[in-house]
Amino acid sequence: MNSFEKGPNCAGCGACLAICPVYRISFLERHSPRGKYHLLVKGLDKLPGSIADMMVRDTMTACLQCGGCASVCAAGVDVRSIIRERREKEASASLTVRKALKIMENGPLRGTGLALKLLSMFPGFQGIDSWSPAERPFLTAIRQEDNMLSVYPPPSAPVDPHRLKIAFFAGCVQNFMMPGVAEDALNLLSREIVIPLQQGCCGLAALSAGLTEMAREQAAKNIKIFSAIQPDILLTGCASCASMLSDYKKLFPQGDPLHEQAAWISDSVRELSSFLASEEQLLCRITGPFEYGNQTCLSDLLPFALQVPCHDRFSPGGSSDIQKLFERMGITPAITLGCCGFGGSFFIGNRKLSAGIRDTLVSEVRRAGVKRVVTNCSGCLMHLEMAYRKGDLGEARPLHLARFLSLLP
Repeated sequence: MNSFEKGPNCAGCGACLAICPVYRISFLERHSPRGKYHLLVKGLDKLPGSIADMMVRDTMTACLQCGGCASVCAAGVDVRSIIRERREKEASASLTVRKALKIMENGPLRGTGLALKLLSMFPGFQGIDSWSPAERPFLTAIRQEDNMLSVYPPPSAPVDPHRLKIAFFAGCVQNFMMPGVAEDALNLLSREIVIPLQQGCCGLAALSAGLTEMAREQAAKNIKIFSAIQPDILLTGCASCASMLSDYKKLFPQGDPLHEQAAWISDSVRELSSFLASEEQLLCRITGPFEYGNQTCLSDLLPFALQVPCHDRFSPGGSSDIQKLFERMGITPAITLGCCGFGGSFFIGNRKLSAGIRDTLVSEVRRAGVKRVVTNCSGCLMHLEMAYRKGDLGEARPLHLARFLSLLP
């Protein structure tokens, strides 16, 4: 018996239908969380014949792993975990997905140019090698001599040992595809940040694809590296990476040799918008002379759309960190957007559905007539940048939260 067969039962109420981005595009019952549950848990997948096999394969790939369904399920069913476990059991991740994830994982080792060239060969990534990011990955560029630990910016005086130690997790996209985002995030803080240079992928894309062992290997590497420096706060500029880092203690449950360290890492994680919202003095310095609620000096940035990533929108706290931050600053977006359709391995393995979700978001942006689309997720930012470079977003330039804040007058 699978673990999910012992869990709560779906009541069939349909509350999940309105929140599932995949179902809202296809309107196929088997693509809804309710349909996935009954197909995979209640034994309908055991129907004989090639059509049933096709339906099961299609159902397993048609999930973004966003967690929206679990956030509204009164019965407590977690379809995301059911799909993930089934993907692992069936080894359903395609060779294309596996290769793409390996390139993302090893991109910094290959060098930025070669990594993007290899990635551009995959469906959906065409042209990404022409983005012309920095020649060296972020973690390579900030390396100080032969040290495997960097302090950013390099301290001009000894670091105060009594001050909170903050470590920074970059993630794959910010490291070698959008290194400027990581720099913007660190420059906002104007204080010493410890950055282990051997850190790697958080493991979220692999875990979502059902490649649990790959995800555990990636997570174990980060756990050992960050545990060695014992930061008070583990800061990241990506909501999806923050979600995965927070789940390390689930990936290494009690009884696992790494559980204690994993739990410590998970409990110390802070996403950038959450951290800024809690730091009153820092937030006042970032916003500068502009007063809360006075948006007249933001004419170059307004109106803007706020894209709330799924891993922020459906976080365990029940509310979005980036939305709280903008409320705190008194800056109101013209429109708030949801899922962009990226979903890591979902974008690679399910191009049609991914494009459908993205096109829905693009239509909302164009109707709103905004100048910027702001997000706090690296994957969402990359997906939006792809749409912008194709001309789909018109004049609405995607910006990471850190870049948006750095442009405040």
